Amino acid sequence: MNLTIKKYAWLLISILGLVLLTIQAFSTQFEYLIPILKRPTLLIVILLVIAGLIYLVIIKNILLKKITFNLVPLFFIGLVLRLVFLQSTPIYEDDFYRYFFDGSLTTHALNPYNYAPEDALKKSAPNRNNILGLENKEQDAHPDLHFLAKQSLMERVAYPHIRTIYPPVTQAVFALSYVIEPFSLIVWRALLLTSEIISFFLLVKLLKCMNKPMIWSAIYWLNPLLITETINAAHMDALLVPLLLSALLLAAKKSYRFAGLALAVAVGVKVWPILLIPSLFRPLLTKPKELLVAILPCLLTLIVMLIPQLLSYTNEQSGLMNYSQYWRTNSFLFGLLENSLIYFDENFAYYFGDPQQLARLIVGGIISILVIFQLKNSCENIEQLIKSWLVIITCLFLLSPTGYPWYLIWFLPLLAVKPSLPLLSLTMLLPLYNLRYPLNELNKTELFNDVFIPLQFLPPILFLFIRWYRNKPKMKSLLQ
Repeated sequence: MNLTIKKYAWLLISILGLVLLTIQAFSTQFEYLIPILKRPTLLIVILLVIAGLIYLVIIKNILLKKITFNLVPLFFIGLVLRLVFLQSTPIYEDDFYRYFFDGSLTTHALNPYNYAPEDALKKSAPNRNNILGLENKEQDAHPDLHFLAKQSLMERVAYPHIRTIYPPVTQAVFALSYVIEPFSLIVWRALLLTSEIISFFLLVKLLKCMNKPMIWSAIYWLNPLLITETINAAHMDALLVPLLLSALLLAAKKSYRFAGLALAVAVGVKVWPILLIPSLFRPLLTKPKELLVAILPCLLTLIVMLIPQLLSYTNEQSGLMNYSQYWRTNSFLFGLLENSLIYFDENFAYYFGDPQQLARLIVGGIISILVIFQLKNSCENIEQLIKSWLVIITCLFLLSPTGYPWYLIWFLPLLAVKPSLPLLSLTMLLPLYNLRYPLNELNKTELFNDVFIPLQFLPPILFLFIRWYRNKPKMKSLLQ
């Protein structure tokens, strides 16, 4: 690589770093008590979009082999960009308060699926007390949760009436964070950073195993949305990545038993990786004895991971039940489907039943068919397996009732192995999600739903469709 291209490469990296440092500096204006309309939301969104654009230019040049880096400085650049956010103020995120609550319960030998955050708070007397002539006084917190009585952070947990949605492995990490230091965002971020470092080295190992350019690890490691959503926003989804990469590395070595175990443990972090299990064991479908030996540990581990949530599923406060049946946030394709069913139900007297539930059944059916359809591929080599996983996870994300920006973390490591610029462009567009908060405050939710949700998802989808159409005669993959 000549001197000019080297300077160009370092200039792009430097600008990306400066943009992220600026975001970190302005994060202090997102303190919890600062009114939403006084926060510099538009500035942050513009900076994140610029960071995403610079990132795409870097990645495009890497894929065209115009830019190469030594992995050592690449690693330290990404590490420093993460370290600067350890002391930042979370931008519009409060999920970590829920993590702290769950971790405190587990550490005190309490079942986190049996309590909601509001159980730790004193409640005002119901209005009906006056009507019934009863004493009008506050209701005390649940007796099991008195140790949280002086913890004011509990008032910041979102949806305090709903119990946790997080599976057992995630609960164990929440508890570890609590044991190291209770209610410490720095400790929690340090655990996420540790997971990120492990992921980087596993990804490099996977690229080497597949004879891919190890510089492609930059697709993951330098992604600005990954950095802000994992370290600044402190989302737990980064815990999935080392488990998914471990499963792929083990599958590459034909160690399906341990790959299945890794994937089952991933289900203990978040439930959706269960969709990846059929394609993992696809090469053994013609070998029943080997399949049984390999899949049995996976199935037993799955039972352990899923039982705690399934036992509490029917409770009206269950996080898993509420998420699967009612949640809808920042969804594009699902929103179009659900709104269409509602429109037909209201205007053409077609009785579909509950349109919201029907939309979920349709999406569930599409995903299930897709998982089965992927079994037509032999998945004999790691390249085919990654392709199948990428198709499944991408469709799950695009069809999901919830399209949170941090869900990009689910398939970003796979994009480092099978790059797709249409999907990577989500890095630049998903930050528009942050406009949701001030627009809600201004009673302009419809503007967000009608304009800014399509702006996030429609361009990548059209980009994918155009690539598919151009490659259709060659019968190439949608994601190639």
